[in-house]
Amino acid sequence: RTEQFAVAGLDQNASRQTAAGRMMALSVAVSSLIQGYNTGVIGGALLFIVPEFGIEDQPALQGLIVTATTVGSVLGTVVASRLADSAGRRGTMLMSSALFVSAGIALCWAPTAALLILARFVIGVAIGNAGSVVPVYIAECAEKSSRGALSTIPQLFISTGILISYVVSLCISIVGAGQWRIMTGFTLLPALVQTCLCLFFLPESPRWLLRKGDRIHARKALARLRGTRRLEEAEPELIEIERGLELEKSAEGGDEMSGFASLWRDPSLRRSVALCVTLQMLQQWSGINAIVYYTPQTLKEVGVPLLFETLGFNPDASSLIATILAYVPKIPSLLLTMALMDRVGRRRLLQVFVPLMGVCHFALAASFSYMTTSAILPRLVAVASICMYGCAFALSLGPIPNILTAELFPLKARSSGMAVSLGAQFFFNTLVGMGFPVLRHKLGTHTVFAGFGGVCLIAWLFINRFVPETKGASLEGLSSKFEKPKDK
Repeated sequence: RTEQFAVAGLDQNASRQTAAGRMMALSVAVSSLIQGYNTGVIGGALLFIVPEFGIEDQPALQGLIVTATTVGSVLGTVVASRLADSAGRRGTMLMSSALFVSAGIALCWAPTAALLILARFVIGVAIGNAGSVVPVYIAECAEKSSRGALSTIPQLFISTGILISYVVSLCISIVGAGQWRIMTGFTLLPALVQTCLCLFFLPESPRWLLRKGDRIHARKALARLRGTRRLEEAEPELIEIERGLELEKSAEGGDEMSGFASLWRDPSLRRSVALCVTLQMLQQWSGINAIVYYTPQTLKEVGVPLLFETLGFNPDASSLIATILAYVPKIPSLLLTMALMDRVGRRRLLQVFVPLMGVCHFALAASFSYMTTSAILPRLVAVASICMYGCAFALSLGPIPNILTAELFPLKARSSGMAVSLGAQFFFNTLVGMGFPVLRHKLGTHTVFAGFGGVCLIAWLFINRFVPETKGASLEGLSSKFEKPKDK
């Protein structure tokens, strides 16, 4: 009977820790919801921004409106590294929340294209700040057995934010007479929620506190993250973390250099930087944000709205309905990713689903080639291709580059490594966002999507050669010994 009580107590503790970990990741990922919303809302808002400002024949300006956020995000990631190391992970998220609120107010107003671009630039800086620190915070605060699943939550929130943006855009297009400022200004609501959660719920990262020599507050933070008020229950894990950090310092050989400088001096860190930056480049050049930013316009070009206009919807609303239907399956796909991440592993998911992304791009390109006025099948293929691409992306290149970045760097270089990696993501995102409308105009939409399919095949070859498996290992063990992947 005593053994039964002991087992029940262990199960209760495990359940409590799991619930606390999920609550932590859900709370900190609200900024990812804001990122997703601002990424997706511009696709629907452009349907009304373009005619209001009279920029139908200015694809470069359209691209600038779209990518102002990602340009700001590049700056945000650079600033985030120093902030995260000096002010802490929680302090950086608080600063990001203040920028989110300020930009949200400006987006509710934005009387000119210039102010719209400026407001989206500011919100991009906030996204860069938060995006750099959120994966690091989750990786440092989560238990190693659930780190992969919890680290997928930001990608889930990004996708949920994109879906919400499409729904809001659809509602406004139907009942709001194209009030795009309501669409863009809606971001103010989650920004206020994020501010409250950072102020009153989230503790500082225990690992960051230990590096600053504050063991007392590190133990309190760890106990809070594990869902207990009894500090002694957090002591064994805290000791394990301390031992790991000591081993990490020993592996550094007495080198006290940290931040960006450490990334270039240490050969193993340079290899990690090269791996993570390449994955981010391949993620963006696989066409994800050409899909996200321009899906309503792409589906409108391929004639998909005709399927819904017979039901009485206007062309813009029909385009958004088709976009929502194509995007909805991505959410359950991310829930599946959370279940598989710590079981199947990061590397295997990439190997299986990245080739499927390429197939979807080729199918989408083919749908443009066989399009006629009355053809139904190519329109259905276009919707299905975008839908399946989103699901495959959610299971592979969506969450995994950020997860690997947060895992492969030691504590002294983790925030700077994430800043470089995420900065590369936003940089290549900007190139795709600005280049897609220009390339589509010059080469044709089908040619551009076929090119994205080719990038997916190159990404698959790179993954098989260079990407390691990290599931189930401690952060300190991973960062102190980064080996090349071995075929199992």
